[in-house]
Amino acid sequence: MQQSEARCMAVKCAEGSTSHAPMFFLFPRRETKLSFSRSHIMVLHMPAKLKYCVYVLLSQKDHQFYIGYTTDLKRRLTEHFHGQSAATAPRLPFQLIFCEYYLSEDDARRREDYFKTTAGKRTLKLMLVDTLHQAKG
Repeated sequence: MQQSEARCMAVKCAEGSTSHAPMFFLFPRRETKLSFSRSHIMVLHMPAKLKYCVYVLLSQKDHQFYIGYTTDLKRRLTEHFHGQSAATAPRLPFQLIFCEYYLSEDDARRREDYFKTTAGKRTLKLMLVDTLHQAKG
């Protein structure tokens, strides 16, 4: 593989590692020479950037979630925080408490749909227990 094709480097841990499964570390968008004794280095081609975002806002007014999807998080948050979204304007102010980025739009939309279910909201509450405690406290 040519150097110009590489966007991400994965480094496999040394064979003497206590782990039974190979472990890889990723170093995005640059070539880095690393030296590990008795290790294997391989370069992987990674797609450009993750552009599909699923985000969770917490209303300071009613302590409920707003779950959304966007390709421009900064723009979308500005709309929410300035009351330019009909779905969130009555529930201002909001705090961004979680976001995930995806390579695939379908994966991001599927995750957004899941978080909007009862099971998905339960999952968020378990994942973000400390964040929710701090935000409500």
